Amino acid sequence: MARSSATGTTWKSISASIACEKFWVHGCALTDRARAISRLVRRVQTTVKESGSPEHFSAVEWVTRWIDRPFPALGGKTPGDFIGTEDGLALIENLISRMQSGGYS
Repeated sequence: MARSSATGTTWKSISASIACEKFWVHGCALTDRARAISRLVRRVQTTVKESGSPEHFSAVEWVTRWIDRPFPALGGKTPGDFIGTEDGLALIENLISRMQSGGYS
């Protein structure tokens, strides 16, 4: 894992911190949306790792772009429209799994 020579901090931890900072509300707590996005980022990271070479791929960047795009598989809605409930989040995680297996439609 790449480390910053000046601080010894891993780039992975820096990326995670940046991702979390994007979703702070009034500087004090993560929103439910941010927690859901964090869960999706972990799922995407796992998917990419299982599928091949994760080098040069940022799950944080991918999810933050992907979350607000409408998809036919979601009836033209965005993944972000579903992450407010546990059932909706499970649906989106299932969609990510189907993407990995090629069963996306």
